[in-house]
Amino acid sequence: MEVLIALVAAYLIGSVDFGVIVPRILGVNIYDAGSGNPGTSNVLRTMGKGPAALVMLGDALKGTVAAGLGAYLGGGSAAWSVDTLAAAGAFFAVLGHIFPVWLRFKGGRGVATAIGGSIYLAPLVGLGLAVLWLGMTFIVTGLMALAFMAFTGISL
Repeated sequence: MEVLIALVAAYLIGSVDFGVIVPRILGVNIYDAGSGNPGTSNVLRTMGKGPAALVMLGDALKGTVAAGLGAYLGGGSAAWSVDTLAAAGAFFAVLGHIFPVWLRFKGGRGVATAIGGSIYLAPLVGLGLAVLWLGMTFIVTGLMALAFMAFTGISL
């Protein structure tokens, strides 16, 4: 039962959309700004680097927290290892980000959430992926979508 609770909680954590929350706290309805998409790219274009960094950090922390929660709540399970449950927690957080229950199952790409989960599972690898992705996004290409495609190819 603890495993089921951990995975549902991880999904719900992943469903929290910082691309909506951060702009709302700053007095902006992101659905009425720029492309209307509540993603980091639109927050960056319409609100600047600071709010976009907060969105990215929040999305990454969802993956880290969900992986930790999976490991903690499911850690007493005889059938599953702690590492497996941590990975499952991160996976369910990414699913929650991509298909958020609060936003009619229309979410983002889940890259930052996946990186956050990776940081929990393998800190050096996860941080390396984060640096690589951020470098490709902001320094090399300036296009988050292109960096997303490259990250997806590297992580597979």
